[in-house]
Amino acid sequence: MFKLTSSMIAGLLLLAQISFAQPDAGPGMAGREPTAGALPAMPVELGAAHGAINRLNNPAEKIDLSTPEATVRSFVWAFNNGDLAQARRCVAQAAPIENLKPLQELLGKQMGKYAVLSLKDLRTYTQQNNAIATFWLDFVITANITGFIGSSERLRLRLDNNEWLIVPVQDGKTPFWESPPHPMMEDLMDMFTAKMTDGAAVQSESQFHQCQSQLKQLGLGALQYAQDFDEVFPSHEEWQKGIMPYTRNADLLRCPKDAENPNSYSFNADMGNFPIAQVRAPTQTILMYEGKERKFDFRHQVGEEKLTHILFVDGHIKAFSEKSLEAAIKDQSVVWKP
Repeated sequence: MFKLTSSMIAGLLLLAQISFAQPDAGPGMAGREPTAGALPAMPVELGAAHGAINRLNNPAEKIDLSTPEATVRSFVWAFNNGDLAQARRCVAQAAPIENLKPLQELLGKQMGKYAVLSLKDLRTYTQQNNAIATFWLDFVITANITGFIGSSERLRLRLDNNEWLIVPVQDGKTPFWESPPHPMMEDLMDMFTAKMTDGAAVQSESQFHQCQSQLKQLGLGALQYAQDFDEVFPSHEEWQKGIMPYTRNADLLRCPKDAENPNSYSFNADMGNFPIAQVRAPTQTILMYEGKERKFDFRHQVGEEKLTHILFVDGHIKAFSEKSLEAAIKDQSVVWKP
């Protein structure tokens, strides 16, 4: 057993300059037939073969994020060209290009000249704004061998502002696989895209969604309390104590972005001891919010905006920027009074 960490990416690419003898190709390597369409023996430099393979990967030969399939093809195409500036356009929460210089230098020196990824059997499965792409990659290198290093791939994508972007599953820090030497790899592209993400931005987005989930559970606890007490909400002074038998988790009261504060959320005082049936606009009336004493805490940095969550009486949650919330309160699409 050996451990191949992310720092050994260079080793994978440098395989392109190693000449393997066919009889000693290693377990599982010599007997494998080349995938249909792959090239069985490459020259010292790939030359024109690189362009031919990459045109098959992405016939458009440009970045296209209009569909999950187009995004995957665009990423592999840019990766093969050693162009990280283009490749990062396909990745959600990509780090600034200046932070990716070491990886850019590595790709620029190796990809296309000594190695090229050949994309096969691309399939995508889409559900609303999320998608999964599965495909096979042949790592075509200069060695005179009849088998290629192969990688079974799976990428997650999401629709963001009408663009399909790759969302890495791996954290970009831990070793991405641990196995004996073998031509069959898994999720190589997920590992590379994870290396391209802005770790701080990814963590911030994760905390944003975790906060949303916690507030949703607190709201459910308040509604369960009301069901057991004549459809009346708990008092705003003791709402936390009132819902605890239903949530059974005091940690829900602490937003992950506000870890030092044991009480990150507040209950709308106007809703204390108030009957649900008498709420005139449950979809617009605040039940709980991030902050204190009707001052909202815009603690979540998502993209270029700072956001806060509001839970409404009907149970739905919405995130607002300071500007959008000010407008919503002004036009009374968000209200305190039931």
